[in-house]
Amino acid sequence: MSLMSRAIGMLVVFIALNGVWMLVREHPLAFWLVQQLTVSPTTWLINLLTPEVGAQMVGHSIKAAGGGINVLYGCEGADLLMLTSSALLATHLSWRHKLQAWLILAPVVWLINVARLTALFYANRFDKDWFAALHGTVGPLVIVLLIGSLFLMIVWRFERTRV
Repeated sequence: MSLMSRAIGMLVVFIALNGVWMLVREHPLAFWLVQQLTVSPTTWLINLLTPEVGAQMVGHSIKAAGGGINVLYGCEGADLLMLTSSALLATHLSWRHKLQAWLILAPVVWLINVARLTALFYANRFDKDWFAALHGTVGPLVIVLLIGSLFLMIVWRFERTRV
């Protein structure tokens, strides 16, 4: 399969996954998953780092005296996971290696997103300009570099063991 076919396949899978997410994201189960897998651990981390802040999860928001954040759709990390999954499916790794790579990458994507939301929480409280830069430019660039580098290392490693 050519590189162009793989790229088109990745794009089609990514669009399909996004379409499915758009259809189900308003479902109570999806709401609960975002709360439990994204907002709750981020709130926990904020309270671990700065217990005096007293951050509280309220739906898809993290509230605290002095400011908080709303975890809107697109901020919950689903798009990162869909992009990573699509990219893995486009590789020519064996299905076993694709699954192994996904089992490594998915938790890393989740951890990076929780760290990003934690940074956004503090930036929003202390410097709105830094929040805007972190949210719109710096954060996405760092995430792409981190996940992209790990993705390439994993694919390269599995590629070397391919029989």
